[in-house]
Amino acid sequence: MIKRTAGFTLLEILVVLIIIGTVVGIAIPRLNDVFEVDLKSTIRKFAGTAQFCFNESVIRQTPIRLNLSFDSQEYYLSYLATNGSTGEFVELPSTFVDHEQMPDGVFFLDVATPHNPDKTSVGEEFVIFYPTGYVEPAVVHISTRDGRVWTLLFKSMTGKVVVYDRQIDFMDLQNNVIQPTGTTSANGNGSGWGRKKKSSSSSGSGGSGGSGGASGASGSSGAAN
Repeated sequence: MIKRTAGFTLLEILVVLIIIGTVVGIAIPRLNDVFEVDLKSTIRKFAGTAQFCFNESVIRQTPIRLNLSFDSQEYYLSYLATNGSTGEFVELPSTFVDHEQMPDGVFFLDVATPHNPDKTSVGEEFVIFYPTGYVEPAVVHISTRDGRVWTLLFKSMTGKVVVYDRQIDFMDLQNNVIQPTGTTSANGNGSGWGRKKKSSSSSGSGGSGGSGGASGASGSSGAAN
């Protein structure tokens, strides 16, 4: 009698491969969904932090910095502690923000500010909030593991963050050539995430009609759904 050697038949291998393919096909979309939630949550939290800095600076009547670390991929707050005629920025203890770490696959790409218009992508950089209610304009780029880039624009008079679903710079914003994806803020109201706003028509001159770019978004407050 011929004994059957140990092993798998071709049919058994095909069945296993089909099962593995089915499981992977179900798991990958779910992983992508989880990643999208992390991305939107990160941007919402960062925008909320900006609004917190805006309010806290006015309440404390002292400048506050929102510090971004490219090396450790985290952000934290500091405030101007004065001692007589001198002062220095020290870390601000807060239950709202305490060295917030960027999630896996989401990271700070670079940031540009008036005090340092050349893009910073290493070390640390900051956006400063003044007790008068003025915020230093800044453009922060956040990138994802799949190569997408998001632009976060700090509005100087409100502290809100306008979100663009592509990489743009100060020059693009000054020319009002790109419509924002939506405005996120700490209150989380509104909509517009992932959808471009339609530019409103204007019967005036070309200059006034072109104001629908970044400035046109500041009138609405939205967040990631």
